[in-house]
Amino acid sequence: MECLQDIDLQNCSLQGTDIEPIAVALSGVSTLVNLGLSLNEDLGGCAEMWAQHLKGMRHLEMVTLCGCKLRDADIEPIAVALSGIQTLAYLNLVDNDALGGCALLWAQHLKKMNHLKALTLMKCNLTGVDMEPIAESVSDMPNLNHLDLSRNDPLFGCASFWAPHLKLMTKHLKRLRMSYFTKDKQHINASIGLDSPILFLW
Repeated sequence: MECLQDIDLQNCSLQGTDIEPIAVALSGVSTLVNLGLSLNEDLGGCAEMWAQHLKGMRHLEMVTLCGCKLRDADIEPIAVALSGIQTLAYLNLVDNDALGGCALLWAQHLKKMNHLKALTLMKCNLTGVDMEPIAESVSDMPNLNHLDLSRNDPLFGCASFWAPHLKLMTKHLKRLRMSYFTKDKQHINASIGLDSPILFLW
């Protein structure tokens, strides 16, 4: 495996106890840059058990944990482990809908990964109350330039509540991707302007 760059363990029914031997086996593979663990739903709710072992793969550039049923308590151990991987540029957390409505409990830990360049929180069931804590954390991540918050349906139609936080969120960003309803546009415009070069609405 000396030249291995990508490993995709998607939908492999992995348990928390599986991550340590996988990480140990891969820790010496200096060419490994992409780790995919998506659709392993049993990893959700127990990251305290397995996340610490990720830091052994110290050359990673991308980690994908889509559809793993992650919960609020999982984000801190994941962030702590990944904070020590200085090469890590992209974290993909798509489709972890239990994160919605409780970002006050987990968003603060995102900034531990202050070397991240891209973060995807698409389809995480985020709500209006989640935007402020996410914005506060993102504003302390100077290297983050791409943030994807699209397809979080609870945000639709209530931009009057969350759009004011976009100003803080866009402090360092070069691209902010969001979905919206037509009636949201006026509030987004009032906050950062619909013509903002960083904004990608769909």
